[in-house]
Amino acid sequence: TGNPATDAKAMKQWGDPGKRLVEYNKIVKEKTYVDAALDYHQNGIIHPQFRVPGTLTGRLAGAGNFNVQQQPKTREYLELLKARPGHVWVDFDYTALEPSVLTELSRDPNMLKIYGPGVPKNDIYIFVGAHVPGIKETFAACGYDPLAPTKESIAKIKKEHKTLRAICKVLVLSAQYGAGPRKIHETLKLDGVQKELHEVEEIHRAYWDLYKGIKEYEKFLLECYYKNKGWVLNGIGRPLTIHADLTKDIINRVVQSTGHDIHMIGLQILRRRLAEQKLSYRWIIADFHDEAILEIPEGTEDKVVKVFHEMETELNELLRSYVPVKIDPAIGTCLADFKIEG
Repeated sequence: TGNPATDAKAMKQWGDPGKRLVEYNKIVKEKTYVDAALDYHQNGIIHPQFRVPGTLTGRLAGAGNFNVQQQPKTREYLELLKARPGHVWVDFDYTALEPSVLTELSRDPNMLKIYGPGVPKNDIYIFVGAHVPGIKETFAACGYDPLAPTKESIAKIKKEHKTLRAICKVLVLSAQYGAGPRKIHETLKLDGVQKELHEVEEIHRAYWDLYKGIKEYEKFLLECYYKNKGWVLNGIGRPLTIHADLTKDIINRVVQSTGHDIHMIGLQILRRRLAEQKLSYRWIIADFHDEAILEIPEGTEDKVVKVFHEMETELNELLRSYVPVKIDPAIGTCLADFKIEG
């Protein structure tokens, strides 16, 4: 809206009163969700509400006072949402699904260096920083080579240059949603990073010099959009309408809808394969954006994880994409195991 920000990041800049407000809001949110959980509670199970489709890209959206997709991210709260005795949860998540989809659709040469088939494990934020004046020199001094990254160099940057990596993270996430230099400048200030506007403009320019292929893909989508008078096909081939005022977000909408469609196809494959193996399970959250959680009996973890890997293979064969989809199943006993690091 152009008005001053009043979110948690902004409040932290107000000193001790702001920090107290952030803590108070966190407590209020947790209490609100606990109270709502009791309202939706039946025999030990919470049954949340959804809007279908709840978003313009086709994803489900949480509804009601207990929005399962917007849970407070504190360990104490998330440990309350747990598996039944004698059972565990399997969190079925994709590895960088949306960046992989964007790489597949745009075929940007530098995106392929991060997400293409057979490339070494990298860090997108450090990779971008290695091409930004004023940052790349520091990363190079840590031994980081964007084309041949090592675990040691990435770990060194994460440990010794957290602020520089944070700048790159803001740049990547903001630019992907169409933010310009001024918006990125404001976001960095709220993060406590002091940069002059002309410095942010240079960083922003370096980002788009790096990812020219994405800009070309955006141009292609806009040409299709105006030719079709208001719609484009997503990566799966599903028509996607976009309001004229939202065309600046056209890439993100195509990528999100494609990622969600892939998730829906994956769920069908998973359901069939679990049935074929006669494995017992129940859905906890089937559509958690691009993620799902199942509950399975203890002792069946290895068999279920094997099914997930078989599903990954079948899904990639079906998609026939150059950039493969990767699935990373994890085992836990509560939601905190999947949502809280450490």
